[in-house]
Amino acid sequence: MKLSSLNDIDMTGGLNIALMGMSGVGKTHISSMLRRSGEWYHYSVDYRLGSQYLAPHINDLLRAEAMKNGIFARLLRADAMTLRGKYGINNLDVMTDYLGKVGDQSKGGITRELFLERQQIHLEAETAAMSDVDDFSRRARDQYGYPNFIVDCSGSFCSVVDPWNPADTILGKLAARSLLVYLDIEEADVQRLIDRFRRGPKPIYYSAEFFEDCEIAYLESGQGWDQVDPDDFATWAFQRIVEFRLPRYRAIARDWGYSIPASSLNGLREPSEFVALLERTIKEQP
Repeated sequence: MKLSSLNDIDMTGGLNIALMGMSGVGKTHISSMLRRSGEWYHYSVDYRLGSQYLAPHINDLLRAEAMKNGIFARLLRADAMTLRGKYGINNLDVMTDYLGKVGDQSKGGITRELFLERQQIHLEAETAAMSDVDDFSRRARDQYGYPNFIVDCSGSFCSVVDPWNPADTILGKLAARSLLVYLDIEEADVQRLIDRFRRGPKPIYYSAEFFEDCEIAYLESGQGWDQVDPDDFATWAFQRIVEFRLPRYRAIARDWGYSIPASSLNGLREPSEFVALLERTIKEQP
């Protein structure tokens, strides 16, 4: 949605904003600040896709692991114990652990087949969670009385859409009802994200296209995934996924919305400051 001013939005319906960007750039921080004001409904795509769409798969995995323990197995068979993942907007560890890291199983990795199966499940879950945005926006306004709505997109959002396709269904529906705002990063921010990941590699979503390229580039002749250190591959791939995602996000901002330097969010304390920042951005990026 391209505007000349926020005044172009029918304010009687409130503001609908979709924040996009790499994980760790401040989307959830800003969304949480807006939520605390009591005037914004915070729709976390990560929370929705984990708690609603991945939850059955995660719970099955937890039960399968518990069945390896004699006491837990007996209690589960007797329906005397409940076992399920716990989710929070700032705690999605159970979701990332489910995705897993491909590589040597003795080092905590999972097989290539299982890895790709879970990646596909994640793609379907994120697509479904994005399809729920309109419904939650309506319910937030009509049922709960929130005047404004913020979509906290996942870091992998740009990998589940085609930024260069003007007919992309997810982007089209989102841009029709929301102001798409990308939080852009500079080289120093990129290095900070890479350094943080290196200190604690974690499972993330790769598009099929990206993983295929990584597989060709990473595996040495005759090497199998069962010989790969999961953390080494995840760290190697993370720098490349930043390079893969940045042009995709910038294309979305150029063609579908707006771009704000992530650093400009530093020091924002009030929703009015964020809205003022949006207003300046819209005037500067017609």
